[in-house]
Amino acid sequence: MLLKLLLTCILLATFIFFLLIPGGIILFFFGLITFSIFLAIYIVIYKSFWVVLWALEFVLTTPWRIYRVVSGKAEEERKRKRKVELEEAARRKRVWMREVRKERAPEGFEERDVLL
Repeated sequence: MLLKLLLTCILLATFIFFLLIPGGIILFFFGLITFSIFLAIYIVIYKSFWVVLWALEFVLTTPWRIYRVVSGKAEEERKRKRKVELEEAARRKRVWMREVRKERAPEGFEERDVLL
């Protein structure tokens, strides 16, 4: 709200300033129209910039994706990630089982005594 008020005051001040000089009203409206045109161009470029950026990213990365699928590297990486996930799940399960055994163990029971 304050920004709108400030912009209105600035616009009014420039309008009054240009009224004081001969032919100023023409200059004022010319400046206003020019500013509006450049603002519209800027907005269009800014809005379309993200679309262009997405398209550029798609064009640049698609050949790499195709190469990885054709060469089998994508499948290898998928298998490797799956193996790591399974190992991590097994490790978490072992830790959980160890904690459960400790909780359920009778008083004074040491697990390492059984292992030795």
